[in-house]
Amino acid sequence: MDSEIAFDYSPRFRIFKNGRIERLVPETFVPPSLNPENGVVSKDAVYSPKKNLSLRITSLRKPSLTPAIRKSHYSSTFTAELSSWKQLSLQFTTLFSHQLSQPPIASPSQ
Repeated sequence: MDSEIAFDYSPRFRIFKNGRIERLVPETFVPPSLNPENGVVSKDAVYSPKKNLSLRITSLRKPSLTPAIRKSHYSSTFTAELSSWKQLSLQFTTLFSHQLSQPPIASPSQ
């Protein structure tokens, strides 16, 4: 029973019937920060300490840019992807700092 897979979300993670979660992709934590190249600022905030739930807030320091809105919830016990993961953070920072009047940006993973 311990090794029976309940849900397989490969290549990200697997959930087993006993509740164990196996991450298949290593996490690379990116701390919240100010990106001086594009003026994007991010900050983590805990909104439910009892359940260990937090979110990452992203905003712009440059008022000339048109902001995109992003809200990411995550917990230390179960996540599909964290907003603090390196690849996801790079994609959102690029998207967030992009002006809507410009042509779309290709994803760094493409």
